[in-house]
Amino acid sequence: GETLVINTASNDFRKQYALDQAMFRASVEKILRKGGAELVNLRTNDDPADVLNFFFRSRKARKR
Repeated sequence: GETLVINTASNDFRKQYALDQAMFRASVEKILRKGGAELVNLRTNDDPADVLNFFFRSRKARKR
């Protein structure tokens, strides 16, 4: 395999990475919306049950 070393201390790199990730996320969200799906944001420090509970309650309220 190939080893790639990235200087994550570089401000330019971090800015470009953030931009690339935002563009990727936007494209995924667009694809999901076209397919009628929704996206649930779950961070590693979140309680999955709380996040899903909030998502489904919000979704239920929107459909009323």
